[in-house]
Order: sequence, then structure tokens, then C-alpha cells
Amino acid sequence: MRTRKEKSVCYCKIALAILIVIIMMASSVFSQEQELEEIVVNFKIQRLLDVDIFVQYDGETVYLPIIEIFRLLGANTEYLVKEKKLTGYIANRSDRFELDFHTYTSKINGKKLPIPENGVIRTENEVYLRIDLFEPMLHLPMKFIFSYLQVTLPLDKSFPAFQKMKRNLEHKRLKKEKLVLKNIRKMPQSREFIGGGVADWSLSANPVGGAGQFFSLGLGGMLLGGDVTIFGSGNSTTGIDPDHLIYRWHYFFDARSWITQAEIGNVFAGGPFGRTLRGGMITNRPQNQRKFYRTTDVTGFVGEGWEVELYVDQKLTDYVQTGVDGRYDFKINVDYGASIIELKMYGPNGEVQKKEQYIRVPYNLIPKNTVEYSLALGDVPTDSLWTKYVQPSLYVGALDKLTIGASIDVPVAEQVPEQVSYAGQATAQISSNFILGGTWSPQYISHVDLNFSLPSFVHLDASFSRWHANKLRNPAQQEYGAVFSAALPIHFAQRFFSFRYYLTWDKFSATSLINQQFGLSATIGSFSFNYLGKHRIVRHGLATSQSISSEIFTTLPIHRRFRPQVRAVYNHTDNQLERIAVHMNRRIFRQGQLSGSIEYDAVGRNTMVRVAFDLFTDFAAFSTRAAYTKSSTNITQVQHGSIIYDQEARKFLFDRYNALGAGTALIQPFMDENFNGRRDNSERTLEGIRASILGGRERRRGESRLYYYEGLNPYDEYTLRIDPVSIDDPTLKPVWENYSVRLNPNMVTTITVPIVYGGEAEGIIRRRTKNGNIGQGGIKIQFLNLSREMVTEVTSFSNGEFFYLGLLPGRYRATIDPGQLAQYGYISEPAVLEFEMESVENGGSIDNLDFLLIPISEQEAKNKPTD
Repeated sequence: MRTRKEKSVCYCKIALAILIVIIMMASSVFSQEQELEEIVVNFKIQRLLDVDIFVQYDGETVYLPIIEIFRLLGANTEYLVKEKKLTGYIANRSDRFELDFHTYTSKINGKKLPIPENGVIRTENEVYLRIDLFEPMLHLPMKFIFSYLQVTLPLDKSFPAFQKMKRNLEHKRLKKEKLVLKNIRKMPQSREFIGGGVADWSLSANPVGGAGQFFSLGLGGMLLGGDVTIFGSGNSTTGIDPDHLIYRWHYFFDARSWITQAEIGNVFAGGPFGRTLRGGMITNRPQNQRKFYRTTDVTGFVGEGWEVELYVDQKLTDYVQTGVDGRYDFKINVDYGASIIELKMYGPNGEVQKKEQYIRVPYNLIPKNTVEYSLALGDVPTDSLWTKYVQPSLYVGALDKLTIGASIDVPVAEQVPEQVSYAGQATAQISSNFILGGTWSPQYISHVDLNFSLPSFVHLDASFSRWHANKLRNPAQQEYGAVFSAALPIHFAQRFFSFRYYLTWDKFSATSLINQQFGLSATIGSFSFNYLGKHRIVRHGLATSQSISSEIFTTLPIHRRFRPQVRAVYNHTDNQLERIAVHMNRRIFRQGQLSGSIEYDAVGRNTMVRVAFDLFTDFAAFSTRAAYTKSSTNITQVQHGSIIYDQEARKFLFDRYNALGAGTALIQPFMDENFNGRRDNSERTLEGIRASILGGRERRRGESRLYYYEGLNPYDEYTLRIDPVSIDDPTLKPVWENYSVRLNPNMVTTITVPIVYGGEAEGIIRRRTKNGNIGQGGIKIQFLNLSREMVTEVTSFSNGEFFYLGLLPGRYRATIDPGQLAQYGYISEPAVLEFEMESVENGGSIDNLDFLLIPISEQEAKNKPTD
């Protein structure tokens, strides 16, 4: 038996063992807690994300939440808890990953990797992966910076969240652009009884080896509300030939009337019998080539919660978020020419779909139920018999894609008997890629043509003509004719290739001609190559002759400043090199160009040297060309330009471009001190303010350095948009940001732009909480200009304050964005604030535009009646 002392020692050992076990268990628990500590770190992707997330920390490294990170990236994941699998993808379904926690393997792009048992932590709703495993298993190169408690990931522009951010920015830009275009002033078109003045001129001389001096002069202006043009040419020997003077007076009516244009002088009716007549014409054809064809609907089903964007020719024009019916519906304006309509659709789970449609509208197709006519009467200026003709024509848009027409040519008081000619025409668009047209005139010609086009792939054109006996219109007595052409453009890896084929066949009573051309173009970097093969067959009776030649033209990129072009022609029929030439050109003094060539004619055994110098100044263009051969030397000098009279400024404007028949716009900004919209004598002109306009040439002229926009289509409606960046003083604002103007030809149209000081508006947005009212950032405040119904929007800072500089004088209504109120569940108190921005020097100001955001639930409880 043990003594009491031995028993005590035994009990102590047992107690000590139990204590050690407890300590070990506590130590194990404590170390486990240390191993899996949840901490907050900053997760940052440059230009995309900067947020805080919860991660697991084991004392050495961090485990990042896959599902949460993929949600922030806008990517897809699916966590199958029972199956112990996590799958998903970021941008492409083909890059889908799978983490299998049965076998502890990962798979991505067909590649399998083992998952270390200490590399993953799973919970009921999340899977944490050790940071070093993100790159091999998910292709996400994460990096942990312990000193900053920050996880960083390089930006990949394919991340759905980045793509969505870009889309949102584009949506905001489009929305802002639409709002800006509402702030537009329509300028009335003036009808000048007499005004303007334009002259296009050219002079040429041959001081060496020439035959004299030649000149041309075109004059234009406004007369009796219309535009008048006179053009003539001549030389130093015979002067101007009055019989070859070209003159015309033209009047443009309203574009929606039954008579849109009237002309007197040299007129051209168009159509199959079209010829220049000296007489008069009336028509309801549009003044300028049609741009708009019709409005059409683009609709479809994609599913609920999808974001659908509409692009026309790679430009975002509209977007929509689908509702519960899952449908989208866009109305688009279809213009003449070729357009590519593209739909980009983004699903709620990262899905991406694209649809593309090619729309082509030929210019000789007129809208359905549209009638166009013309009626011309006159004689042929170059006809010594002075035969008069009446030429009526009528075209009808019979269907959406079918236009039919008829033309008649009636000789009146003819010296030589000539029968009446008539013709029928039709244009049909069989599909977006296929267009068929034809003309039938039993006294003249029967013609059919077709066109087939697949963008960036193939273009085909073919036509066939049969001429009927007509000594006046077909003096060469041609019987048949056919044309076929094909073009195949090829693009790949920034290399461009183009194959072309062209065939013509002309059959006369005793002769037939066949011409074929084969073309190949290639551009690889700075190297370009062009080949043209020609094959000509002539059959006259029983005799047949033919010729075959090849022409090569290439650019040699020897140096960026020395790129000679080589051209060679080889005659395969005679098996000899016909000619070879080297061309070079170089820019001189920014406004000049020097070019030269050496060409050897192997057939004539002659060498020709050509030198040309072109000088492009602001007031005229000058060109000198010299050519030398062993038998002759020739030097030609040509100068041309234009003169425009600015009748408001009473000065002449010189330019090297032609200006006859074109319109010119002048932007004249001024300080509208009394806010009456008119320029008073005491109000000063502001320099350096420019505009943007589609088309034309911009040029700054005069002592006041105002901007002119030249070379614009007359009578066409333009929108000039004032460039706010060009206004140096941020407190200045244009009263109107856009101007719609229709320009007269042969004159300068002045657009006065009133500028005023913008007013200041400031306030604060507070949100009611249990702890009191606090400032709320990110809230949008909308200022509605009551006189123009224009909305200006500003967002509050993080402390709730907001400030805006640039409100035009007028009456305003300030409100909180109702969409945000509904989204966050608040009402604003007050709901509306009205104020007036005064027109004072240096701009007015208004403050204390304060709003309080109250939760709807709190307001409902307050308004609930008590028992």
C-alpha cells in the first residue's frame, strides 16, 4: 500500500498531466485562432477598384475570397457546396476554371494543377484561396503588400467591371451630348436682294515652249434672293468667247414645297436624256444630296436585365436596359450610303452577345410615296442649229426599296427633224447587298446594271447596254456594250491586299473592242506595291489584233525622308520594256512641295526629265512645272485662288481654294453685358472662341482673330457647336451652345454668339440619421432653366456640399435626382427650390440651396394616423 505522501505525489503528477493537456489544448485553440484571423485589407486595381475586403490571415500570408473578388470584377462564379466544386470565368467562357475539393485539383484552359490542402479555406458562402495560387489557378497575378495591408492586381481591360465602367462613361457622354444639343438656336435664313461676292480665278503661262497665256474667271453673288454665277475662260490670243460663257441664276424655295428650285441660264435636267440647256428649269428635287432615307425599328428579345447598346458605324447612338419582358426596341435613322448597325448585349451574369447588320441605300433610291419631278426648257448652247427642247421627268418611290421613273425629250422648232424620245427607269434593292437597275428607251438605249457588295470582302458591278439606231444620240453607231468589275480587299495582321478586275466589251457595226485590266495592290508597313495588267483585243471584220502589257508601281522605303517611287511598263506582245521611271517628292517649308521624275522611253529611245514645285500659300496656290527631252523644253506656270468679300466687315478675304458656289460662316462672339441677345455698339468682341462643324475648313483671320468656316454646302443645314474649351475665362458662358444655320452661297454669313458671365449656385445635402443630420456625398442636384427647359446637373462632394459656376441668367428650379431618391429610399425636404439668377456684372450668385434627405419609412411612420 502506498503511503499518503506517495499518493499525494501521484495526485500531483496526474494534476500536472491534466494541466499540461489543458495548456496544450488551449495552446492549440489559441494557435488555431492565430492561424485563421479575419482582417480587412485594401483591394486595388489601378483605374478600376479601390475597396476594402475581408480576407483570412494565418500570420504569414493571406487567403483571398474568390467569389467576392469575382463579383467585384463583374465575373461569374458558381459555388456547388454539395458537389464541393467552384466554377466560373472572367471574360471568355472558354477560359472557365474549376476547383474540385473532392480531388483537390484545379483546371483552367485544359491544364490541371493540384490544390495544396493548406491552400484553400472553405465556408458555407465563400472560398478563400491562398494569394500565391491566384495566378497559376485563376490567371490573376495578385500581390500582397503587408506594410500597407493592401492587395493589388494589375488592370486587365477585358475585366467585365472595366468594360462596364467604360460603357457607363460612354452612356454619360451620350446623355450629356443629347442634353447639349437641346440648347440650340435656329438662325433665320436671310434673303439678300443683292449682296456677297466671290471670284475664282486662274492664270497659266508657258514662258518656254508654250503657245501663250490662258485664264479663267468665275464670279458669284446673291441677287433677288437667289444666287447668281458667271464663268468664262479665254487666252491672250482670242480673249473670252461670249458663246462659251456659262451663267446661271438659281433660287432655292422651302425644302418641303412642290417647287424647291428654279433656275435660269445654263441648266441641266438630268436623266437619260440630260444635257446642258440654255433656258430655265423648275424642280422639287432636294437642293443638296439626300442624307436621311427613313426611320426603321430594331427590335428583339434577349432576356430580362440585359444592357443593350446600339452602334451605327462604330458610334454609340443609344442604349437600353431590358425590363421583365426581355425586349429591346430602338428607332434609328437610316441614311443614304452604307451603314453598319451593331448591337452589343451584356447579360446580368457576364454574358456577351453581338449582332451586326449591314444596311446600304443607293442614292438613286428615293423614299416611299415620294414624288420628284423636273421640267426644263431651252436650247443647246453649243448647237449651231439652236434647237429647243422640253425635258420633263418624274420619279416615284413606289415601294420601300423600289423607285420607278420616266423621262421625255421633246424637240421644239427643230431645224433638223428629230423624233420625241422617252425612257422608263427603275431601281430595286433586292437585298442589302444586291441592287438592280435598268433603263428602257426604244429610241435610244436599253440598259441593265447590277451591284453586289459584301463589306470588306467583295464588290461586284456588271452592266449590259443595247443601243438603238439614232444618228443624233449614237453617231458612232454602237450596238452593244458590257462592263464587269470585281474588287476583293483583304486585311490581316496590319497588311492590306486588294485584287481588282475590270472588263469592257464594245460592239460596233464592223468592229468590236475587248479591254481587260488585272490589278493587285499590297501594303506591308511602309512598303507598297501596285501591279496593273492590260489586255486589249480588237476585231475588225476578219482581222484580229491584241496587245498585252504589265505596269508595276512601287514605293521603296529606303529612308523616312527618302522614299522614291519606281514605275515600269513591259510590253508582252513585243517582249520589250517600254518605259521605266523614278519619281520623288518632298515637302518644303511646310507650304511647299518639290517633286521630280526621270523617265526613259525605250521605244522612242528618249529620256524625259520633269521637275515641279508647288507653293500653297494662304491667299493662292502657285505651281511651276518643267519638262525636258532631247527635242524640246517646256515650262508651265499656273496660279489659282479665290477672293471672298465680307460685306459686314467690308474687307476682302483671299484663299487658295475655290469658293464659287460655297458658303462661309463667321463666328463672332461678343460680351452680352445687358443680356438682350443682340450686339450693341458698346459691347466688345471676344477673341479665340471657336466652334466645331461637320465639314468645311477652319481658318482664323483678321486683327480680331475670328474664326471663319469655309467651303460649306450652300442651303444645307449645319449645326455649329461652340467649343467651351476655347473660352479662356471659366466664368464666361455662351447663351446658346449650338446654332442651326442654313448658309447662302457666295457670301459670308455672320453668326453672333452672345457670351455672358455664369452665375454661382451652392448649397448642402444632409441625410437624417439616428445620430443627427450628416452631409451626404454623391447626390445629384438638377437645375431646370424654366424658360428653356434645359437641365444642368451637379453632384455633391463627400461632405454633402455642392457648388456650380456657369448658370445663365434666368429662372430656375432645383431638385434632387428622383431616380436616386427612389433607389436609396428617401424623400427630399424641401422637394423643390426655385430661384432666379440675376444678370449682373461678373455673374450672379445664390446660396443656401439646402436639402434634407429623410428615409421614406420614417416619413410614413410620421404621417401614419394615431388611434
